[in-house]
Amino acid sequence: MDLIERIGKTSAAFRSLGDPLFDTSSSQGRLLSTLLAAIAEFERDLMRERTGEGRKRAMARDVRFGRKPKLSDFQRKETLQRRAAGETLAEIAKSYAVDISMISRLS
Repeated sequence: MDLIERIGKTSAAFRSLGDPLFDTSSSQGRLLSTLLAAIAEFERDLMRERTGEGRKRAMARDVRFGRKPKLSDFQRKETLQRRAAGETLAEIAKSYAVDISMISRLS
């Protein structure tokens, strides 16, 4: 809609080659494009509300958002023990098939 508005400000019109109803040089075409834009905005707001409500319900059920952890709690503890025992970060990371940076961030 912004693009069509910018086109109109330059004294030009938008005309769809595939659909003769989309012609902003006529009042019917401007009405149709405005209606479609309003419906699209309405639908976008509905989607935003629905996803927000879904997130609230998920948080109430203690659902975790984001990526699943690559290491389990047991593996994390084991990693810390191995680091304390003197194993290198590279060896530990290779054994769990993760990056060295992940092992270095664990505390």
